[in-house]
Amino acid sequence: MGPGKKQPMRNRALHVLIVVFLLTVSLSLHLIGVTLAWRGPLDSIGSWHSHCADSLLKYGVIPTRLSYVYSAGDVPADDLKLRLTHPMFIVSWLTPFRAVLGSGEWSSRLGAVFLSMTLVVFIYLISRLVLDEKKSLIALAFASLLPMEAYWGRLPTEQLAAVTLMTISAFFYLSFILKNKKRYVALFFLFHFLSITADWIAYFLPISLIIFETIAGRKKYAVPLTSFFLNFVYFGLFILHGYLVGGYDTIHLLFSKSLNRSIMGVNAPGADPFSIPLKIGLYFTIPLCIAGLVWLYRVIRQRRDIDSKDASPATIAMYLPLLFLFIAAFWILSFMNYVSIHDVALHILSPFFVLAAAVLLSRIKERRRLRLWVSLIIVLMALQLAFVLSLRYSEQKGYPVDYPVAVSMESVTEYHDHIITHINLIHYYYQFYCDRDLKTGINDIDQFRSLISRGDYTKYVALDIGSFSAATPDISDNLEEFTTQNQLKIDPGLLDYLTEHYPSERRSFFLVFDLARETIN
Repeated sequence: MGPGKKQPMRNRALHVLIVVFLLTVSLSLHLIGVTLAWRGPLDSIGSWHSHCADSLLKYGVIPTRLSYVYSAGDVPADDLKLRLTHPMFIVSWLTPFRAVLGSGEWSSRLGAVFLSMTLVVFIYLISRLVLDEKKSLIALAFASLLPMEAYWGRLPTEQLAAVTLMTISAFFYLSFILKNKKRYVALFFLFHFLSITADWIAYFLPISLIIFETIAGRKKYAVPLTSFFLNFVYFGLFILHGYLVGGYDTIHLLFSKSLNRSIMGVNAPGADPFSIPLKIGLYFTIPLCIAGLVWLYRVIRQRRDIDSKDASPATIAMYLPLLFLFIAAFWILSFMNYVSIHDVALHILSPFFVLAAAVLLSRIKERRRLRLWVSLIIVLMALQLAFVLSLRYSEQKGYPVDYPVAVSMESVTEYHDHIITHINLIHYYYQFYCDRDLKTGINDIDQFRSLISRGDYTKYVALDIGSFSAATPDISDNLEEFTTQNQLKIDPGLLDYLTEHYPSERRSFFLVFDLARETIN
């Protein structure tokens, strides 16, 4: 039964039940740990986007100018620290979730889960365009068991949003090819534009479409070329927006950060391009990786006549995974340092591996053999999924020192306080758990006195390393490393100066100095 042909009513009912079951399995996996604190690998990204969404709710669109808000606490709208070095879709997406569901971690994670589940659904819908209904279930089963989606699909990131929107855009493009209805073109352009507002990876979609059109033999370039030239318009508007928000410094920071994260960035801390193949094998499972390689081998070996004006649906199906493979190749090669550090940046490979494996297995004509291979792959995927989730959830102390310091600092201060501290805080992490106006890294008397003379600061918060270590013994293994890096120890001279000039009290494992009540001796 080919694509587009309907099954009898009984078979269709069974098909729907299987789809519902697989989506339920996928959703259940996504919801594991949805209420956990932002303490896992790369969870600072979730806390940062959540803080910016809260700021958008707090101040509104005009004061924030639809950009990232670096300020926290009781700061007037006119004094906000703004920057725009990345598209803003994910922050805008999280805002209604946080408005309705509240300020907890789970509300942002549910926003991410919605995107990831949408990605799973549209991978399935794309497979239905080119495969028959029964074999499209293979793609859905694989997508539902991907460790990449089950774990990283609950972290609200730009890559997840962009890949989901690009996959929807590709669905409408393929619908236009196979059904020849022009309304799908408008939907393609709409979702491609939205994907551009999510992440840079979306700029590679038109280029990949042009290559796909060439290889699949259609060679109809009007829509991809239009989309390609619109890329320049979109990027120009983003640059203009960034300049209006932060001036030349924002534009300079955008390009310098992009260069450092690219393959040309030689000083990117933690970058290890050689780790990328290992991560691919981890998050997309060994069985799907092998299936993807076999599919690629068959495509390279296969010699079709690609000069025909209209390629058949079977040809489009065979070459379809190339569309996502080329996007992934451009993305990984262009921003290799970034991808090697941020595992979640490999999200674009989800549609490729699922579709490549499904297309490969769809070529098996004998039913028993097909069922055997599909069953074997699903079992192996499930085993590796269990391994990956147990591995990742055992690393829920990704911010072992930052988390207790941030939570406790908020508990010992007031919202309206303007705080100075010697600690070098990770701003994009602390702003979620310590919603205070902070001036960090001040561990020098002259620095402190200069700051006091120019600002309306109310508190100096000093961390007592001894009591902190005693109160949180689980972080003792990490404390020595973090002490130097994050300047956890206060300079003795500054501590003596503060003790001499300002009243203080011990709160939790902090000394809190009242800067509004200076005592001159």
